[in-house]
Amino acid sequence: MLMLALLLSAPQEQVVVAVPDGDPVSFMFGKEFRVMKVAPGSTLKITAGTPKDISILVTLIPDKENKFQTEDDVRKATVQSLQYLVTHSVEKRMDLKSFDNRDVRGFYSSFTDESLVGKPPTDGKYLKVTSGLFSVGRTAATFTILYNESGEAFQKAACSP
Repeated sequence: MLMLALLLSAPQEQVVVAVPDGDPVSFMFGKEFRVMKVAPGSTLKITAGTPKDISILVTLIPDKENKFQTEDDVRKATVQSLQYLVTHSVEKRMDLKSFDNRDVRGFYSSFTDESLVGKPPTDGKYLKVTSGLFSVGRTAATFTILYNESGEAFQKAACSP
């Protein structure tokens, strides 16, 4: 079982997600994070701070067909799934980053929503998004981190498994 940590302070809560036909994944969360299972099985909604700071959605899926077993497989799938964010971003390009963890194959990129630049943050609207995909054993996961500038510390913690 792999353990991923989202920590700003000492760990306080461990959440183990059983993935039918996949490997279970264990997450350790600092006390700042609130975790809710929002779908039967393998979807987590994670928040921290206020509703304007950050919202994270992680969906774990079994890799029954071994589509995400190599770093190259995961990179290609990540690039393909993030293309839609490029066109509506300030950056207009993808700066793909990899996780620095020997047990996790994963990539992500961050974008700024061009339609929200210069506007004050409101509930449910986020200036920035970090999205990607990671794979552990027989389980893959997509994740989306929506955040405003006040949530940047939480976003950095979430991208450090």
